[in-house]
Amino acid sequence: MKFLEQLSQKHAFICLQEHWLWTFEKDYIDKHIPGMMNHSRCHDVNDPISNFQIPRGRGGVAILWPSSLDSHVKKQEDGNERIIAIEIQIKLSLLTGFKNKASPKVRQLIQASKQKHREWDNARRPRNNHILFVEKKSTKRALPRQQRKDAAIEREQFLQRLEKDPNDKAFFQLIKRNQSSVQSNAPEILIDGVKTAKTPSSQRETFADYFKNLATPQENLNFKDELLTSSTNRCNLIKEVSKNITKKKILVTQQEILNAIQKLKNGKSPDEYGITAEHIKYPGNEITHIYQNIFNQIFEGGKVASSFKTGVITPVPKKGKDLTQATNYRGITVTSAHEKKYEYVLIEKAGLKNINQSNLQFGFTEGLSPTMAALILSEVYSEINGKDLLFITTLDSQKAFNVVNHQILLDKLYYLGVDIEYWDVIEDMYNGVTSTVKWQGDTSLSDHRFLIHPVKSNTIVKSVNKRTSERIQQTTENFTLGDKIMEFKSETTHLGLKRTTSEETKINITDRISLARRTLYSLIKTGVHGTNGLNPRTSCKIYQGYVIPCLLYGLETLNLQNKDTVALCSFHLSTLKHIQSLPKNSYISSLLASGSTANIC
Repeated sequence: MKFLEQLSQKHAFICLQEHWLWTFEKDYIDKHIPGMMNHSRCHDVNDPISNFQIPRGRGGVAILWPSSLDSHVKKQEDGNERIIAIEIQIKLSLLTGFKNKASPKVRQLIQASKQKHREWDNARRPRNNHILFVEKKSTKRALPRQQRKDAAIEREQFLQRLEKDPNDKAFFQLIKRNQSSVQSNAPEILIDGVKTAKTPSSQRETFADYFKNLATPQENLNFKDELLTSSTNRCNLIKEVSKNITKKKILVTQQEILNAIQKLKNGKSPDEYGITAEHIKYPGNEITHIYQNIFNQIFEGGKVASSFKTGVITPVPKKGKDLTQATNYRGITVTSAHEKKYEYVLIEKAGLKNINQSNLQFGFTEGLSPTMAALILSEVYSEINGKDLLFITTLDSQKAFNVVNHQILLDKLYYLGVDIEYWDVIEDMYNGVTSTVKWQGDTSLSDHRFLIHPVKSNTIVKSVNKRTSERIQQTTENFTLGDKIMEFKSETTHLGLKRTTSEETKINITDRISLARRTLYSLIKTGVHGTNGLNPRTSCKIYQGYVIPCLLYGLETLNLQNKDTVALCSFHLSTLKHIQSLPKNSYISSLLASGSTANIC
C-alpha cells in the first residue's frame, strides 16, 4: 500500500492487474489511497467469494486517478473481469517542453509571482503605491531578470566547454542556437514537365514520379547496346551457375557485427522506420546475436530482407536554380540503418576494399581526395613548354548515380573475382528497392546507365602564351559529343576549381577569398565578430574550423605566386584583427603573440 501511495503522488493514472483485488477488498483502495477515484472489476464479480476462499494465481483489474480529474473520466462497460477501460474526456493539445529548463530559482520566482498576483487580485487590484501592487510588479520583474541571468550563465558554461573540447558537434550547436528561425523556402508551385503541383501532397507525388522516372533506365539512340546485352546475358548465366553448384557456407561472427556497429555515425537522420545509429549502438552486445542470425540467413538463402532495401529521399534544391522545376532538385537518400550495418559486414567479409581499381580513381578511394585529380591536371599544365597546347575537356555526368545500369556493374564485379556467394546477395540488394519521398514534413511512396551532359561539358585551350590560346580557340574546329557541338570556352569548373585560358590562379584566389568572406558573414549571428561578440579565443577557433577550409580548399593544387600569397595573408590578418578588436594598423608581431590561430602566411 505504501508503494501505491508513492505512485499516486507521482502519476495521474495507475493501472493494477492480477494482484490482490477481490470483491470484498474493493474498499481497500478508498481506505489506503484517499483522494483517488477508481474503476475496478474483480475476478469474482459474477460469483462473489469470501476471504476464506481466495484461490492463488487470480485477481482483478483496476484503474485509479485523482478525484480532481473525475469530471474528465468516463467509465466504460467494455471488457470482462480481466480487461477494463476508461475514456479521458479532455481537449487534445500539442505538448511541448520548455526551450530552456527552468532553474530552481526561476521556479521559485514563478510561484512567488503567481502568489503575489493572486493576493493582489483578491484585494480587488489596488494601484499606485499599494504594497500588494508594488510587490506584484517587483516579483514580476525579478522573473525575467533571473531567466536572463541563467541564460547568460548557461551560455558562458557552453562556451567554456567549447574552448576546452572543441568538436564539430559543439560548433554546430553554437551555430544552430544563434540562428533565427526562417520560413521554408518550398515553392508554392512545382512543375515537372507539363504537370503542375500546388499543394504539399501533390508536390510529394510529383517528386515521387520524378525520382521514379529518373531511376528507370531510358532508351537512348546514342548508346551502344552490345555492352549492356552481353553484361545482362553474363549476369543471367552467373545466376544459373549459382543455382546448380554447391556454395560454401558463410558465417558471420558477433565480433564482426560489433565492428560494423562501431562504424555507424551518430547524429544522422533516421531511416524510414525511425531508426538511427544510436538505437543500434546503445544496446551493445544485447542485440549482436539477433543480427548474427539474420545475416547468416541472408548469406545462406542469398536473399536480402525487403526492409533493408528502403530509403527516404529528401529533395534538396540545387544552388541558384529555379525552385519551381522538379529537375532542379537533387535527391538525398537516407538508407536503412540495418542495411548500413549489413553493408559494413559484407564489405569486410567479401574483401571488396581490396578489389583492384584504377589508379586515377580518387573520389571513392579511402585516404585519397578528389583534389589529387586537380593536382595532376595542374602538374600537366606546368609541363607545357614553348608552342605546346593542352586541350582540357571537362565532362559532366548527367544524373550518373540515379540511372547507371546495375547489370554492367554486377558483371564487372564478378569479373574482378568476387565469390559467387557474395555476388548473389549483392545482386539481390538491387531487386525490389523502394524509396519514400519526404517533403514538407510528410512522406510519399515511390518505387543505371548515365548520360554525359552536353550543356555542362566544356573544352578550353591552355597555352603558355595567352594570345596563342585565344588564336587557337578561334581557329580550331569545335569538338563534338555525339551530335552535340562542344564549343570552346574561356572558363570551366573542375572539382571546385576554375580552369581558364589565362589568369587561372588569380581568379581562383579571388573566388576563395569571396567565399571565405561570405562564410564569415554567415557566422556573425553566432558572435564571431569583434566588440560585444564571443571571446577572441572561441571566435578564432570557429574561424579556423569553418572559414579557413573554405579559403584554402584546392589552392594546394595551383602554382601560387607571391602576389597570391599576399592576397590570402591580407584577408587572414585583417580578419584576426577584427575578431580581436585591434586597429587595422596593429603590428603583426603583437597579433601573433595574442594566441590567435596558426599563421597561414
